[in-house]
Amino acid sequence: MSLISKLFKKKAVDSLFNELSNAISQSQKPEDKPEQPQQPTQMSGGMMMGATVPHYEAPECEETIPGNSWGPTMPKEPNLFNYNGNWFDYFNEIFRGEFTDFRIVSDRKEKTATFLFYRGEQLALAVEILHQASAAQKLRRDCRANGVPYLRYYHDHEGWWNTRSYVVERTRAALGL
Repeated sequence: MSLISKLFKKKAVDSLFNELSNAISQSQKPEDKPEQPQQPTQMSGGMMMGATVPHYEAPECEETIPGNSWGPTMPKEPNLFNYNGNWFDYFNEIFRGEFTDFRIVSDRKEKTATFLFYRGEQLALAVEILHQASAAQKLRRDCRANGVPYLRYYHDHEGWWNTRSYVVERTRAALGL
């Protein structure tokens, strides 16, 4: 087949496609066309490209469900934000009061802290308390590489209350208790 005949066939196919597209779009009236919202595309890390994050305002009657550690209103049970002290003292009190069978070594910095739970000489769990803007990953990677359970809590994330029951249950589960 010569180049000219290929070109004519391609032009014919393109022309047919254009005619078909025009016919379809003209046959539908504007009110007949279904509105199709733009679908956001998934990016790595759970972010959505093309998606906007609406500001959520909870209705006045909406409350955080008892037993949940997140929601629009502060739960009535003990939590990080109704504790009479700072965030480090809150977690320190829970860990040392609830997990007396473990030796707990803590290290506090300005906005972060780590709590290492030892069973004898064996590291049983690493807990990191971070601020919401932290992107720290080293301890998490080191724990994964060495087969050590790892937990992370944020001390300043709006709507994440870190209720005492939530912190205790989640930590017990990570320790296999």
